[in-house]
Amino acid sequence: MELTMRERKKLTMVKAQAYLRAGKAKKSAMLDDFCESTGYQRKYAARVLHQAGQRYLLGDCVLVADPTKHIHRHRPPRYGPAVQQALITIWAASTFLGPVRLAGGMSLFVENLVTRGHLHVDNETRRLLLKMSPATIGRLLAGERKRYRLHGISHTRSTPLGGRIPIQTCMDSPLDLPGALAVDLVGHDGGRAVDDFNWTLTVTDCTTGWTEAGAVRTKAEIYVVAALESCLRKYPGKVISLHADNRSEFMNGHLVRFCRTRGITFTRFVRTTRTTMPMWKRRTTRSSGSSWGMTAMTAKLRSIS
Repeated sequence: MELTMRERKKLTMVKAQAYLRAGKAKKSAMLDDFCESTGYQRKYAARVLHQAGQRYLLGDCVLVADPTKHIHRHRPPRYGPAVQQALITIWAASTFLGPVRLAGGMSLFVENLVTRGHLHVDNETRRLLLKMSPATIGRLLAGERKRYRLHGISHTRSTPLGGRIPIQTCMDSPLDLPGALAVDLVGHDGGRAVDDFNWTLTVTDCTTGWTEAGAVRTKAEIYVVAALESCLRKYPGKVISLHADNRSEFMNGHLVRFCRTRGITFTRFVRTTRTTMPMWKRRTTRSSGSSWGMTAMTAKLRSIS
């Protein structure tokens, strides 16, 4: 078992006195044993044992070398709150560039922002901003960048019912006839999948590209099935199959009974492996912007769709 640094320092103090009093032959054997225990290189181990416990006279004080003691050196921070706040302002004005690109264009950003009155800094703050390295910029912006990180961007929650629904893979022969529909649900959460927000149900014909959309207030099964029924009523052709992912709003008894009573083949795909995704599946992207209200925006989405 490898020793920790604290244990190595304690072992050094135990072995040091005996090592200094030993003869040359015994020192060699003790050094071999010490290197095997600590993992030190032989030359470094000899220097550590020789220096441990040595006394040094400094004026009227006698200093004893003790490797178990740790000296805490305090270095005042070079970049204070004013520099960090100015850096955050520049970072936001640069449309949130990375540390390397931000450091490369720092002089240009500072000059333009100061000239147009968006940044007010003194000469010392300006000097520190211009000499700042990419590593320092990344360290000072770490907390601010964490605030802008998206959380909870996945809405998929699998259900045990999915095991009883057949899987459509890219190895299966695709249906080239009109009526093979892919259904998906897009959340308008603004990048934060918390609380309630509006959804849009999209139904796309994988052969012709015909798309119908419906507004959904929540992911409740009854709302999803109602929106799907409304989209299928507006679809001009006959529905042959319906394909969805493993989300709980699709993998439920309501939708299974809905497809069974209408003679529609209901299939799904497995998200965990890339080979099981149908080649003709078309996903819609997440909506950006802030979270939308529930009642008013649902009516607007319905009017648009």
